[in-house]
Amino acid sequence: MCALNIVLFVLLFRNLGIQLNKQDRVQKTLIMQQEELDRLVSERTRQLEALAWHLQSVGENEKTELARELHDELSSILTASKMDVAWVRNKLPDSDPAMAEKFARARQSRSGHCIEAPNHRGHAADRARQFRPGHGAALARR
Repeated sequence: MCALNIVLFVLLFRNLGIQLNKQDRVQKTLIMQQEELDRLVSERTRQLEALAWHLQSVGENEKTELARELHDELSSILTASKMDVAWVRNKLPDSDPAMAEKFARARQSRSGHCIEAPNHRGHAADRARQFRPGHGAALARR
């Protein structure tokens, strides 16, 4: 009976050792998988950050181009208007003070800048900054 107990005891410890080795392998496998997942998450995070920066850059470039196009178009319109007002002013007599006042107002833009300087870069730059994110509030304070 004592020999049987010893054999059972040896088998029990052997089985326990096998179970511990199996748990150890499973734990090491889980740790390796976790490390791989962490690496993949870090890589995807870097890719998403790069994509976000790229998209923001593209958006800023599009806004800048739009601001330039708007500036050019408005400058053309203002220049043509100035030339039309000057032509009409030269064709009409100076005798009517109300008409002279209307011509004087027509030569002024709504913001108080004279149409005679349609390429005023400072004003155009201020308007272009309006299209940049976070700058609308600064422009509204003016």
